[in-house]
Amino acid sequence: MEIHVNNEKLNFTLENESTVLEIIESVEHWLNNQNVVISYINVDGAEITPEKKNELIGISLSDVNNISIETASPSEIALVSLQDSKLYIDTFLEEIDKGRDYFLSDKDEKIEGLKWVSDMIFTSSRVLGISIPNMFYENDSLEETLAFMALSVEQLENKKRDDSFFYDYFATGIREKLVVLKEFIPILIQQAVFQSHHNEGDFNDTNILHVLSTLKTNIYGMASTLEKISESFQSGDDINALIGIKKITGVLDNLVITLKRIEDLLGLDYTKMQVAGKTVHEMNKNLLDIITEIFNAFKDKDTVLLADLIEYELSEYFDYYKDVLETLTIITNQKKMVN
Repeated sequence: MEIHVNNEKLNFTLENESTVLEIIESVEHWLNNQNVVISYINVDGAEITPEKKNELIGISLSDVNNISIETASPSEIALVSLQDSKLYIDTFLEEIDKGRDYFLSDKDEKIEGLKWVSDMIFTSSRVLGISIPNMFYENDSLEETLAFMALSVEQLENKKRDDSFFYDYFATGIREKLVVLKEFIPILIQQAVFQSHHNEGDFNDTNILHVLSTLKTNIYGMASTLEKISESFQSGDDINALIGIKKITGVLDNLVITLKRIEDLLGLDYTKMQVAGKTVHEMNKNLLDIITEIFNAFKDKDTVLLADLIEYELSEYFDYYKDVLETLTIITNQKKMVN
């Protein structure tokens, strides 16, 4: 019997393995120590997905001639999983749009599907090193959207026998959130690629423009959130004000981290780069100090200080960073034309 890993013959010595499953698990353990996972298994021409390898229980090594294994890094698997999630959401939306009678044919499948896509996006994001609390699409937070999905699974399990509730909940509530999750997926992939490349040659100017566009969308989208925070404080609705502040600080924290990466990729020096008469380095440092103050006030539930920081300190940074992002877009476009 021969074993090939990524088309290369593997030299191995059997220890106590006597079945195909045991040898695959031994190889899998060896691969995991090298920080790669099995993505494909072929036993004598029969394809077996890694999730279904237990189907090989009881098959003796003497009955097999060839085992072929392909591997991938956890990050590669996570990126593929995100793409699969997008396709699954498209199918889910089509199922909802077919109407009540068709959709109610298998409720357990719908609940499991909802759980699967939420878990897949959450797990893939974590594997890729993406900070879920800092990911936003316009005014939607990935963290809040995934939390909504988790609560929805519980609700649907509890009211599974109520046909009217079950379908209406999907059609009027979950459908909208699935669309939001679908919009998040290219943003997550873009963020993962952005974080994983460390020099200018690996990440082209078009990619940077996409990142800048996403940042601009988030920053411009926060204007309405700022207004809602002020209104909430004025009306005594501290809970919603605190939720809004958490969202804004997440956007700004991600902004500063991403701008630092862009500085490196474009070969800029923020200590010398001035926008509106102030260096980007200085403003980044000041913003991080304010975010720390907001975090401490948030932790202490000091709503008076929070209101002051939001109204008098934080609002000016949004206008400044709009100018920074526009300036960086111009620089990137000029660089793209030269290249």
